[in-house]
Amino acid sequence: MIDYLSIYLAKLIGLSFIFIGAALFFKPHDFQNTIKGIAKSNAIMTLVTIIPLVVGIALITSHNVWVANWSVIITIIGWLIFINGIARLFFHKKIMKYCVKAANNKKYFIAWGIILFIIGLYLAGKGFFIF
Repeated sequence: MIDYLSIYLAKLIGLSFIFIGAALFFKPHDFQNTIKGIAKSNAIMTLVTIIPLVVGIALITSHNVWVANWSVIITIIGWLIFINGIARLFFHKKIMKYCVKAANNKKYFIAWGIILFIIGLYLAGKGFFIF
C-alpha cells in the first residue's frame, strides 16, 4: 500500500523535475551562465551547498522507505540529494571545477533535462494516478 506522503512527494518531485527538465532541455545556455556565475561567488556557492543538504535530510528522514514498488524512487532521490549536499560541503571546490567544466558543454544540460523530464513524468503519473 502506498501512503499519502509517497503520493504527495511523487507529485511535488515529479512536477518539479518535469519543469526543470524542460527548462534544461530548451534553455541550456541560461543554465550554463548560471553555473558560471555561481562559481564566481563564495556566498552563493555556500547557499547552493546547504540547500541540497537540507532537502536531502528532509526527504530521507520523512521518506526512507525501501520497498519493492515505485515509491522507492523517492527514497533514492532523497539519498542522492543528501549525498550531493555532503559532497558539496566537503569537496565544493572540486565539484565546482567539474560543474564549470560541464557548463561549457551544452549537451550535458540537455541530457540531464531529458533524464529529469522522464523521471518527472513517471513520478507525476504515479502521484496523480495516471498510471
